[in-house]
Amino acid sequence: MKSTLLRCGWLTRFCAASSLILVVTRASAFPHVVAPKETLAGIAERFYGRIQLERVLVAANHLDRTGARGLVSGMVLEVPAVTYHRVGVNETWQTLGALLLGDERRSFFLAESNGQKPWIQPELGQILTIPYNLSWVATGDESLATLAYRFLGSTKQAWALTQYNDLEKRDIVRGEILLLPLSDLPLTQEGQQAAARAAARLDEQTRGDQLAQQSASKSGISALAADVRAGRYVVAVGHGAELLSVGNLGPGLLAHVQRLLLESYVALDAVGPARSACEAFRKFEPEYEFDSLATSPKILAVCGQTVPPAPASNSNP
Repeated sequence: MKSTLLRCGWLTRFCAASSLILVVTRASAFPHVVAPKETLAGIAERFYGRIQLERVLVAANHLDRTGARGLVSGMVLEVPAVTYHRVGVNETWQTLGALLLGDERRSFFLAESNGQKPWIQPELGQILTIPYNLSWVATGDESLATLAYRFLGSTKQAWALTQYNDLEKRDIVRGEILLLPLSDLPLTQEGQQAAARAAARLDEQTRGDQLAQQSASKSGISALAADVRAGRYVVAVGHGAELLSVGNLGPGLLAHVQRLLLESYVALDAVGPARSACEAFRKFEPEYEFDSLATSPKILAVCGQTVPPAPASNSNP
């Protein structure tokens, strides 16, 4: 029973890790290091082709809150940008609103910003534009109409901000954080190149993290093997489940972990999990044959390999 519970724990962690991998997306902004004599207006023109989007840079970097005047070379600015998502199987406006904008009730804006009606679900494979959520700390002096005009281009969008922030037609409270969804942020060619360079650096950092995790996993496999050799099978099962939940092991390492788990489950008389471990092992090593003389008969039986007959007795009649 104990080993079965441990295996269920591994399945829970594995599924959670898999889900996490599926939903990870790039940040919807990229950094820009200010050069000497650069201005916000000049940066907006370079990256957006529209000087008036200077206001987005000001708000995104909270420059209007600090009273800062001008820029300093070396200062790092966040340049907001939209991202994109390809619609997957069974994804709806509601699920995408929750996944990409933080609340399924924002699905109406996601649909309308892509020129569609929220009651007509997106098509499989369709590429959607994901708005950038600009954070705004209310001063108490602005209204939704002025914010809508300033950032969404029309006072008529005030109703959208009401729904998007679940305000229920109440007044804005000073210090309250509002989200302003920006979908009209076209990048110039230079802006696209800057965003691509930032994404490449992010990929390099991710690969470095993966290499570090893989190195740690190899050390973990050595510890797992030591647990099995010492007969600490319950500890080994838990250790193996943690290694599998990381999800960054190559086929060879995965096969090794499953082989060690197989031995541990057999020692604990957990037949079901042992069979699952053997099946997983054979997926990576389909041609592998256990040495029938050197392998435990229990392992051979669990893996469906013929158990050799007991040696004949040499006693004289």
